[in-house]
Amino acid sequence: MISVTLPVLNLPLLSAKRPKPYIKPKQFNSWLKGLPVGNVQKASQIVLQQLRIINQSRYSYSERSQLLDALRPTVRQLLLSLKQPLRRTKLPLSTENKLISQLIQNLLSEMAQGYKLITSDLMEKNSQKENDRLLLRESIYLSIQYLARSVVESYLVYASPQYDAWRELHQLYRYAEYENIQNNAIDDPYPDHPLPIQYTIDLAYKRIVLLSLSAPYHLMQNEAEDIYYLVSAWTSVCTISELEKKHISDQYGVDFATDMSPRFIPENLEWEPVDGRIIDISEVKARLNNHTTKVIRVNAESDDFIEEDSPRSLKERQQRDMLLRLTDAWHSKLTRGKDRVDRGAKLRMALGLNACHFYCSNKADFTPEMDELRLLSSSDNKQATVFANIYREALHKDRLHEKNSYPISPWQQHNISHTGLALSCEDSCKNMNIKVGEVVSYLFESKTGLRWKIGIIRWIHINQDNNVDMGIMNLAHSAVPIAVKAVTGLGKGTDYFRSLLVPKQVSISQMRSVIVPAMLYDIGSVLSVNMKTKLFYIKLYKLIISSGNIAMFEFETLENAPVDLSQDII
Repeated sequence: MISVTLPVLNLPLLSAKRPKPYIKPKQFNSWLKGLPVGNVQKASQIVLQQLRIINQSRYSYSERSQLLDALRPTVRQLLLSLKQPLRRTKLPLSTENKLISQLIQNLLSEMAQGYKLITSDLMEKNSQKENDRLLLRESIYLSIQYLARSVVESYLVYASPQYDAWRELHQLYRYAEYENIQNNAIDDPYPDHPLPIQYTIDLAYKRIVLLSLSAPYHLMQNEAEDIYYLVSAWTSVCTISELEKKHISDQYGVDFATDMSPRFIPENLEWEPVDGRIIDISEVKARLNNHTTKVIRVNAESDDFIEEDSPRSLKERQQRDMLLRLTDAWHSKLTRGKDRVDRGAKLRMALGLNACHFYCSNKADFTPEMDELRLLSSSDNKQATVFANIYREALHKDRLHEKNSYPISPWQQHNISHTGLALSCEDSCKNMNIKVGEVVSYLFESKTGLRWKIGIIRWIHINQDNNVDMGIMNLAHSAVPIAVKAVTGLGKGTDYFRSLLVPKQVSISQMRSVIVPAMLYDIGSVLSVNMKTKLFYIKLYKLIISSGNIAMFEFETLENAPVDLSQDII
């Protein structure tokens, strides 16, 4: 007996009677072909109900394996279809999308339950037959696979993983380690994502570990899934070893006896694990650095991007920015640099660059084309007909910006420091589209005046009641509303966009900067800056922040316009 090493798994109660009807694999395949595939949610509910019946019925482990294996491609396709409306959904989730998210979790949970039942039967039998040993490896692998997928789906909507998912992941991997089967190749004909490497228990467990160490609640929407598959290639150089001493500090660790995810153990934390392990990702970081340098080149002296080698396509820039965020998560100091002070206060918040511009400008009309026309036109050099056409075009473009409906939502502050604050809201945030990486402007209700502070959402966590906890990193104590458009470089030819000029920032080490819409411009772009009463030109030279919503660049002011724009205005 090896009872001391057997994982303790949450398993459904099995009926004492023979299941009715007794489903056989051939019958089951015929039943699957009759599913209403045109109605994904209905088909998913039918499959879920059948899965629950199978999991509560007594089958031999070989028959159960055949039934679940027959289900896998159908469940995979249903999950892919169910996930589509959630990829760009607003957060917090609407009632309908929350039901879809729960349906996804239920399908994954039941598939994991089925393979855990097979695992449990085989561990108790302790058979040394080759086929049984192979089936044991496969059932552990697939149990981990579906549990890990459940954790990924939680991270994608910034929710907590399902209860006990992490403890079961740890327990299954610990048992595989004990049996020394974690690196044995698995033949997986239905992977959730095809990879050019061998599928193993080690891969299935370590890639969810690496994702959990990448600060998943700080990632942009949908990036958790991209990183989950990206790190698959580096799991072989992630090492998990037993503790040699009781106390560790400034290292990654995990307690296999708890339901907690792997985490960074800072020096000031008294960590006393029951079944502790040290996670070494130093070589993983090196692999990430090598991969990143294939996408971008960094000037070692100035730490600036080299313009000639900077990626130009949208896909390349998105990949570059995601790699930089992952690098920051793994290389930055993981303990808080500034102490937070517990302080309850109410504040009002506007979400998004356009809303921030609107309130920073004291709700002024946004008329950049007419402002530019007034600044560049000469009263002594006009041809009435041509000028009238230009005037009408400018007026038409400005009317596209006439939206003045930017809602403000009330939030409750929990703590604050010089660099940021933590907030929460309940009913007031239900109709907002909250995103990590979105710029916000906020004003404390107790303060007078209209000095809106500027920040960026650093992390989000949404609980089961759809209430939101959120962390804000301060960017500036104030900002100047401007309009920008590119005249040379990436983005040339686009119209004016609302943007923010940041003359002074929270960090004294940073120069003045500009906050612009994401992915429109890049290093080397020359922008026309329109301040209503003044027009000047800047060249972007250093990327400070890039998210899926905004980009923040340091810039240099140009003494002369890159082109004589005044010739275009008669």
